[in-house]
Formats: sequence, structure tokens, C-alpha cells
Amino acid sequence: MYETGAESEDSGDFVEYEATPDWERAGGKMDRYKEFGSEVKDTFLTETSDTELTTNKCHSTMMGVYRWCTSKHAPDTARFGEGFPDIDRDDTSGGKKLLVGYKWVFPRGLVSPHLAGVDADADLSL
Repeated sequence: MYETGAESEDSGDFVEYEATPDWERAGGKMDRYKEFGSEVKDTFLTETSDTELTTNKCHSTMMGVYRWCTSKHAPDTARFGEGFPDIDRDDTSGGKKLLVGYKWVFPRGLVSPHLAGVDADADLSL
């Protein structure tokens, strides 16, 4: 998307519009982490029974999105997990945290054969 640098859309140079998500403009660091967690939950996760997603795996995947949207300090795994206020988190026997009853909206590594130039045999797993 582009916008002009002038008062009139008919004049001026076009510049690339850099949109930032609402969570990026949150008041403080913890508010930003909570709003980001809410965005992750609403956009990238879905509720399903008998599923578990480790907080570490979710964190490592979503930090790419976070860093793409902002240069502000990124949450560590613990702070990232605290950003999910409405999701139950359990400990595994190995001490890792699980997001209980959630999985990815689209499975990681999903490749659509309808995308030109995508190698359907490529290993896209994280």
C-alpha cells in the first residue's frame, strides 16, 4: 500500500505506507505482550479438544511475526506465555509449558499445490 506525502492525493510523491498493528502501539511492554498474545490466539490458533501446543514452539514461530512488525523488545518465552490470559497452561513432565486445547489454525509446514513455484516436496517443518 502507498500514500502520498501531500495534502491532496492527486499530487505529491507516493511513499510506502508502513502499517503497524494495534498491539505494537500499546502503552507499556507488558500491555504490548498481552495484546500480541491476544492477536496470536485470535489469528493463528484454534481451540480443539485433546490437543497441546508447547509455549516454546509457539514462541519461536511467532517471534518471526513479532520482529517483522516492530523493533521493540521482544518477549522471552515466559513473558510470551503470560500474554495468553485466557488459555490454560500446564506443565509437562519435562517442565515445559503447554497451551492446552489449542493448535495452529494451519498446520506448520502446510504447502498448497495451488501456489506457483512452491515445491510440494519441500521440507517446511520448523
